[in-house]
Amino acid sequence: MEHEVHAATASEEQLNQFVKGEIPTPKELANKNMVMEITSGDLQKFLTYYSNQLKVNVLEQYGELKITHIESGIALPKTYVKVFY
Repeated sequence: MEHEVHAATASEEQLNQFVKGEIPTPKELANKNMVMEITSGDLQKFLTYYSNQLKVNVLEQYGELKITHIESGIALPKTYVKVFY
């Protein structure tokens, strides 16, 4: 599924505005894990969405990973984490 934020013919003023929007996901992707690719010119970013009750915080520069419950914010001490390098 692809979604364009601005048309290729957008003005410089439109392109320089902060844009926030929601992109609806198809029903068949409900409760599924997803990897989203965001591209803009030469920039490319991948975001991962996990369908669960966990909040995953990654601080790459410190090599830190913290797992908490999404609603309570309480750290989950018995969480199995697999790391690939």
